[in-house]
Amino acid sequence: MIASPDRLDDLSQQIIAGISAGPDQASLRLLLNQVIVYLKRVFYSTIDTESDIAAHPQFNFRKQPASLELARELDYRLNLLASYHLSLPDRISELLTAGLQISLPVTVNHLQTKLIQVRAQNPGIGVVALAKELEISPRTANRELQKLFSQYGIRIAAVLDPH
Repeated sequence: MIASPDRLDDLSQQIIAGISAGPDQASLRLLLNQVIVYLKRVFYSTIDTESDIAAHPQFNFRKQPASLELARELDYRLNLLASYHLSLPDRISELLTAGLQISLPVTVNHLQTKLIQVRAQNPGIGVVALAKELEISPRTANRELQKLFSQYGIRIAAVLDPH
């Protein structure tokens, strides 16, 4: 069941009620505000009137595309967390965001784009040859390839020749 806008604010207050004041509470309050503004935008098509809310590293309603599926899951989790009466802000944040498929836009720099293009044209090229072609050090090429994999899961594998 989708909560009303007033009920969303009440859920937030219930979740925060059992937490002692401190930086963790402030971070949790910011995360909850981000989630509630997102839910209001998706469920009730409210315009972003709360533009003064700072971004949170785990969830940012401004960058998140409207998804009814994600909004329903967040609403369900808010209701559960309000009924749990937890006192650890980190645990609440973890339970609220764990396993969500929050899509972040892929932003690659110019060098990473060139690495992907060269590697896509010649998947068998080694790191040293790749670095020579791009006129960078092999260490830089390897570091950028590792960043692509760790941040976005982009991996360009070599082609095996069984002969």
